[in-house]
Amino acid sequence: MIKSNVMKLLSTIFIISTFFFALPPFFTVFAAETSMSFSPSSGSYGKPFTINLVLDGHGDKFNAAQATIKASSQVKVQDITLGDCNFSFITTPTSKDLSFAGVILSSYAQKCTVYSAKVIPTEKGKADISITAGSVKRYGDAAEIFGSKQNAAYAITDVSKEIDTLGSKDKQPQKDKYSLLLKIQAKDEKQLQNAEVILTPVSKKDVLKKKIDTKHTVHFENIASGIYDVTVENNNKKVGETIINVSGSNHILTLGIDLDTQKNNPLMKDAQSFFSKISNNPLILGGILLFGVIFGIIITILLMKLIGRKK
Repeated sequence: MIKSNVMKLLSTIFIISTFFFALPPFFTVFAAETSMSFSPSSGSYGKPFTINLVLDGHGDKFNAAQATIKASSQVKVQDITLGDCNFSFITTPTSKDLSFAGVILSSYAQKCTVYSAKVIPTEKGKADISITAGSVKRYGDAAEIFGSKQNAAYAITDVSKEIDTLGSKDKQPQKDKYSLLLKIQAKDEKQLQNAEVILTPVSKKDVLKKKIDTKHTVHFENIASGIYDVTVENNNKKVGETIINVSGSNHILTLGIDLDTQKNNPLMKDAQSFFSKISNNPLILGGILLFGVIFGIIITILLMKLIGRKK
């Protein structure tokens, strides 16, 4: 049975994102130190390798981030596994577009991995993965704290044999529909036994439910664009959850969900948490966020006046 507050949670995501990503730079009072980087950011490769997109607040707490990320033609991304930031994605990263925008609902992180990507060398030469239009918002006042980025540069010494399998197994969805392949991972195999994935759309009553196969994957075909709550259950117990936005020009999405990163996932908390209660009314939530913005302005003005008097 799908809890009604899940649907209401989904409906507040864009309200929250409007506040987080539209606030002007006026709110940046302290030095921005948060970094966005790939790990590893360099090296020589002739076989598939894995990179991680890491956010590090260096002491600051953050709960929203976004960036435009482009990879050069020397490499292709085969798989993406969502990391331990536990973002609810407004822009979902895909194998064809590594860009992302996400919000951590009712919680924060100080250092986390946005996602891990399996990279396939396709051409010899220098491969670049660039980060532009980066933004990170501080938890509490939504101040911009994005400080630095580190692009990736790799020397591709050979072409991987796996290039022949890229996209070969992908079945094209119907026109204006999407294909979603989810790979469920866990160190403890017991978490994967009898596991099933529930796909709940925000704007429709139709809920899709499938058991994972022997390769721990589940494939949802010909789904409409929109925001979805993805829940992983094992013997009717929730063991994982994320929110993704199915949209864009890439109509074949492949994502991995690592159940070992769910410990600090705010979506896994008790349904009667403070955020869940206020999310029953988006107007209340918006009012609270607006009050926080106004309060932040007042505090900033007072601090500036105090510093001026000391001078």
